[in-house]
Amino acid sequence: MDCFYEDLCGVKSDGKFGFIDRTGKMVVKPQFDHIQEFREGLAPVEIDGKWGYIDNKGNVVIPLEYDYADVFQGGVAQVKLNGEYVYIDRTGRRVWPKAE
Repeated sequence: MDCFYEDLCGVKSDGKFGFIDRTGKMVVKPQFDHIQEFREGLAPVEIDGKWGYIDNKGNVVIPLEYDYADVFQGGVAQVKLNGEYVYIDRTGRRVWPKAE
């Protein structure tokens, strides 16, 4: 079974999660409480109960402000914010249902 998605694999060290590349090099240092795989260049990550997204260098590109975050598919991802499930684009902008 291959754990690599977009050439990165989640790993756990000292109770925190990060990502290694196919050579085993740590690319994103273990700092997250939970992670999901990379899809469309971004991975959902969680610290202290709040989810957001990082790029493949470990930079936070969508702030950790969600109660839950799923992987991107077709340019959108489902997130939970204040008890409501919505879809965001790769910039973090809410796309459905539209914000009022």
